[in-house]
Amino acid sequence: MSGHMEMRYVPGVDMSTGSLGQGISAAVGMAMCARVDRKDYRTYCIVGDGEIEEGQVWEAAMCAGHYSLDHFTLIVDNNKLQLDGKTERIMGIEPVGEKFSSFGFHVIACNGHDVESISDALEEAIAHRGSLPSLLQIRSRERGFPVLKMTIASTAVILQRKNMNRRTGSWRSRFVNGRVNRWQIKIETRDSYGAALEEYGSDERVVVLEADLGECTQTVRFGAKYPERFFEVGIAEANMIGIAAGFATCGKIAIANTFAVFAAGRVYDQVRNSCAYPHLNVKIHGTNAGLTAAKDGATHQMFEDLSLMREIPGMTVLYPCDANETREAVAAMLAHEGPVYLRTDHTPAEVVTNRIPSYHFEIGKAVTLREGEDVTIIATGLMVQQALLAALALAEESIRARVLDMHTIKPLDREAVIRAARETGAIVTVEEHSINGGLGGAVAEVVVENCPVPVKRIGMQDVFGRSGAAQELLDFFTD
Repeated sequence: MSGHMEMRYVPGVDMSTGSLGQGISAAVGMAMCARVDRKDYRTYCIVGDGEIEEGQVWEAAMCAGHYSLDHFTLIVDNNKLQLDGKTERIMGIEPVGEKFSSFGFHVIACNGHDVESISDALEEAIAHRGSLPSLLQIRSRERGFPVLKMTIASTAVILQRKNMNRRTGSWRSRFVNGRVNRWQIKIETRDSYGAALEEYGSDERVVVLEADLGECTQTVRFGAKYPERFFEVGIAEANMIGIAAGFATCGKIAIANTFAVFAAGRVYDQVRNSCAYPHLNVKIHGTNAGLTAAKDGATHQMFEDLSLMREIPGMTVLYPCDANETREAVAAMLAHEGPVYLRTDHTPAEVVTNRIPSYHFEIGKAVTLREGEDVTIIATGLMVQQALLAALALAEESIRARVLDMHTIKPLDREAVIRAARETGAIVTVEEHSINGGLGGAVAEVVVENCPVPVKRIGMQDVFGRSGAAQELLDFFTD
């Protein structure tokens, strides 16, 4: 079962969703189609109250009212909870009923703890046929069995912390003087990102913006230490990018954080025109990308973010491979003047850069992790570790493979690529991303213009992902 229902695979699902705020627009379209086809069916759409922080919800609500879709019923789960906590703390949304009423909805409030109340409200919505769409405002609160009083958000936080401690020890114990302890084997790069933000947060120019995913992006650590410069904007990514741009015009280093699919996809226009076009000092952190978004499914497995971001003029694109490199990348990102996109992962990655005595992170400069003369493997992010394993396997066949850690997708280290092409005569690129436009595309462009040699690109082949365990998905899509 997918983390987000997919209509292609699950019978009875009328619309694939996953990105909050988009379902209501699809439902309005279905209701409008019923009118066009002269069919007498009702369309129902369920949204959470945190979800209505998305601007698209109100665009769809305006449309439903304008076209008098009296056969459309929107159900709002008004329980005042969202992922990072209570809605009143994240982003005030009340009065919900009055707001939808102003958009032309017939509002019906009911008690979410009373089945008869909900049933009566649904019957009223069905009976209501006039000129207005209906809104069922299902109100519920934390009450009932004590064991159920804990919010979904706090439960998720506790489970994440227990899993993290079991996997790698406490947050603090993994870092000594800013460096990863050598006894630690695998660490999520997003965890290292959060530690780095906390470490470098003493710079009062730094402000951090969050879109209700603080535990996932690990910005909660910065927020706990510097609450006066940490801002929750709710489930409203486009607004977050605009706010970041505003901060940057006032001399701040604004860092916007969310999942990669939203950071590069949902708000592409805002990133392009509000941040990159005026070349503002906005940093965008996209996490949980690629196949290793795993059980979130295709809606969240972003394979296009590096391509989209590298196409924007003046945008720097970074994708570190491990915890040490992530820490260095954050420092470089903050020091760099101009827009930067930084991708991190939530799958634990083996720390490999601490094995290089002369390791140094510099934007636009690849790191040679292994020397070789027969072929060069150029990898980025989580695939760097896989490239090293491949080089070891090739060595058993007397093939000496050079391994380059290309942590900067843009500006690409052209010199390293051209040198590799001339000295080894063949290049393989590996990325947890589409082969179109990402690392493979960037490397191929340099090679074909400067030193044409065979190039094999390994990555996602013009497909969407699937829900499943991370390693199972990697195996499935590389067979």
